[in-house]
Amino acid sequence: MIKIKYKSLTKDQLLKIAHDVGSHDKELNKEWHKRFGMNFPYKLDKKGKIYNALLDITIWDEEADALILDQAKRLRERRKRESKRTDKQNQILGN
Repeated sequence: MIKIKYKSLTKDQLLKIAHDVGSHDKELNKEWHKRFGMNFPYKLDKKGKIYNALLDITIWDEEADALILDQAKRLRERRKRESKRTDKQNQILGN
């Protein structure tokens, strides 16, 4: 059996593996969560909406299950804090 190094794979390669062998691969799920902060196959798009990368669709918060919605809310809050921190640093630097 070949050991896959998920860390070195692209997002598209992870999606292909999930499509080929199923999305219940424990290591694939760990790597996805490490990268995107949400369970496979979800992530937030640039606007903060929940995106299902496997189905290539954006879903409304009302459509997401409780765990995915909770993960999305936490990521949105983190992005907001990071954005404020960056804005404050730019003000200090005069940018």
